[in-house]
Amino acid sequence: MAHRPRNSSPLKKQSTTSRQQPSDATNDEASLALRLTNGSQLSRCRRGLPSLLSPFDPVSFKPLRPYCTHLCLGGLMRGEDSVDHDCPNILLHLEAARRIRALAAADGVACHRGHHRHPIGPAQLTELVQLQLLNNCEQDCECLLRCGLYGTIGCLFRLTVTGFGYTLVAKGVQSFDAHRLCHEAIVYKKLAAQQGVSIPVCLGVVKLRLPYPMTNGMLVTNMLLLSYAGRPLYSPSLLRRLKARRVDVDVEACRTLKELQAFGVEDEDEDETSNGNLTWCESVGRVMRINFDHVHLWEERHPTTITTTTTSSVAPNKKKRPADGPPEGLVWEESRQKRWQQEQRHLTVTSLLLA
Repeated sequence: MAHRPRNSSPLKKQSTTSRQQPSDATNDEASLALRLTNGSQLSRCRRGLPSLLSPFDPVSFKPLRPYCTHLCLGGLMRGEDSVDHDCPNILLHLEAARRIRALAAADGVACHRGHHRHPIGPAQLTELVQLQLLNNCEQDCECLLRCGLYGTIGCLFRLTVTGFGYTLVAKGVQSFDAHRLCHEAIVYKKLAAQQGVSIPVCLGVVKLRLPYPMTNGMLVTNMLLLSYAGRPLYSPSLLRRLKARRVDVDVEACRTLKELQAFGVEDEDEDETSNGNLTWCESVGRVMRINFDHVHLWEERHPTTITTTTTSSVAPNKKKRPADGPPEGLVWEESRQKRWQQEQRHLTVTSLLLA
């Protein structure tokens, strides 16, 4: 019987190919970032997408990077000229910017990314995260459910943008809680002056093209991108360490909450200091507040009340409302919110029945 040579397994071929062509994947990532930066449509970037890695491919087992600093992600969000040189991932940011400049020079395209500027903007960051999780939701993405980092409406993820080094926290929720995540993003936007000081930096909401399946049966469809705010205050080991450093946690927590109250923050939680809404951030050396899905700002909570008071002072002949009763504008606002919640429940039940 003639000897038949043994063929290589498909897994070995795929692993060998991925190790032999690292520069192609790198060029694809830089090409994708350049097209997104120039404002091209997402459909035109399909040719530049990296190939889907096998879950058994060693190339996909990349270690996650340390979290970027608040100044790094805040500068990216605000489009500042220079990067934060204290960020642990600065070399990856600058290398990505160098690749984009080299590709732009080879194609004869003008590139305005300087030597010490971020390679991408906030809009490009969210699109890169969307495409990365579409290709391989396990690559450079760690679900922190097993670490106990989950809340009433979602779970936290540790996410690194492959090829660019931006490492941040993603708060993932299911489809019926997406409106609460969008409300939280609006609150972060209105508290822009406090981002990186008493609250984390918010980089926007990402709507996943494919749901992220979790071990507890949840299907994550939307993610809120945030900077890392530190460990929760209810951690016993953290409290012991802060006590050894003579840090008064209660004083620091009151300081943060008073600053946010000065910006009109109103919380519907009964006890906002014991449900994981406060963290200790080592990089800024103070307490930070997270989870704003139940928060309302005073100016948006009582806009009708302010208008009614101003109108009554201008037109004194109108009938005055009783002093001991609630404002009419506030009653109307609360009834409108109740009707909106009932409609959302109806839509959720209808969507489940039709699914």
